[in-house]
Amino acid sequence: MRIFLATVFVFFLLPNLYGKCGSQNFFDLSSATVLKIESQQMMLLDGCGFTVGKIWVRMSNNTRTIPADKVRILSDELAVAQIPFVDVIPTFISVGAPYLSSRAVPLEDWPDNSPMPSFMGIGLVSGVSFKPESLSPGAVASLFGENFSNLIQAADSLCCTYILPKMLAGVEVFYDDGHVGLFYAGPNQINFLVPLEAYELDVRYVSVVITGPDGLKYFVDEAPLQTLPTTPRTFMYSEGYGLKPVVVDNDWNLVNNDNPLNPSEYFVVIMTGLGKVEPHVQSGHLAPFEPLARTVNDFVLTVNGIKVEVLYAGLMPGFAGVYQVNAQMPDSVGLGNVKVEVVAKNQVPSEKSSFVLPVANPKLIRE
Repeated sequence: MRIFLATVFVFFLLPNLYGKCGSQNFFDLSSATVLKIESQQMMLLDGCGFTVGKIWVRMSNNTRTIPADKVRILSDELAVAQIPFVDVIPTFISVGAPYLSSRAVPLEDWPDNSPMPSFMGIGLVSGVSFKPESLSPGAVASLFGENFSNLIQAADSLCCTYILPKMLAGVEVFYDDGHVGLFYAGPNQINFLVPLEAYELDVRYVSVVITGPDGLKYFVDEAPLQTLPTTPRTFMYSEGYGLKPVVVDNDWNLVNNDNPLNPSEYFVVIMTGLGKVEPHVQSGHLAPFEPLARTVNDFVLTVNGIKVEVLYAGLMPGFAGVYQVNAQMPDSVGLGNVKVEVVAKNQVPSEKSSFVLPVANPKLIRE
């Protein structure tokens, strides 16, 4: 592959977002206009003075993040950045600053009398497996760290708003410069929804802003998020010393050893990460009851290797980030513990969720 460096002269006319430059010594390029492009370097013009962190450059369908050491300050109003391009100079270029760099205070200015927030080594993970892995539009994700907040707050009052909050416990999370919906925020953990509008087969950054004890908003850190079209994961609950899948029978009773399934009985698997839906549901909004939001991607469900018809795969009405897969247990399945797999059809790399369900005959009689 032939790789060369190309740089662009880009001049910007920027509005003064804060009225006065003063202490708000950060640049915002979100409304910048490209006036001129030449080779060798990119030049940024800003009348409020530069405190340069990372900047992004969107080139055709790709986004590159340029670290601070690749940005050279020429004056209070001028900076130069060097950008590598692969093979060809892109036909479309726009330049901007992450929300955090442009509107939030750097973490090094955090008040000395308060514990500084930070990411833990595990960083961004699946909100179900709690493993660092690829995620998909509509998946539940978690961020782990320290001192995110001295409060604990959950999105438990959705009956009137029908949308996930953008801030909990003074914590905000951004994906590609836009707010994401939050499920939970506490001292060491943040749970959020990967937007249904998220790019597929791409790497973007998830960033965290926290309201400090002085009332200012601080940029904590960012973590890369690799996305796939689907990453099916079954919600689990703790039972004894292990984890069990959240699967319900036709009466919406939890399937377990005290309530096993029968052959030919209908059941519902509660999942996340099944990707985009049709009709589209705006990210963070609760799924409607009518029309049902079905998955764009197809899934295959097997029981002990027997392929089973998927009767419905889509968002669970009244929830965000929660999907359901409806199926019927095969009449020919054996009794005892059976292996169930939900696999994304025609996806490379293939993604699946596997778990075990109890099957008995006849059904245990409930009191």
